[in-house]
Amino acid sequence: MLRVYVDHGGPVSMNGRKLLLGLKRRQASNIIAQCAAKARLGPLVNPDTGETRGISPHRLRTPLQ
Repeated sequence: MLRVYVDHGGPVSMNGRKLLLGLKRRQASNIIAQCAAKARLGPLVNPDTGETRGISPHRLRTPLQ
């Protein structure tokens, strides 16, 4: 799938940098937050500390215990 993506345009050049999806960090975070709200996902709780945090791209890639 990645090869097809690259063959059909692939990464976007923005300000001299290649962006895989053409999104800035804030844009990606906003998309994740909107999708989480539509899916009615609540905040994530760290099982070790009990700390509650909102959903973010980084937290989605962190393995859950």
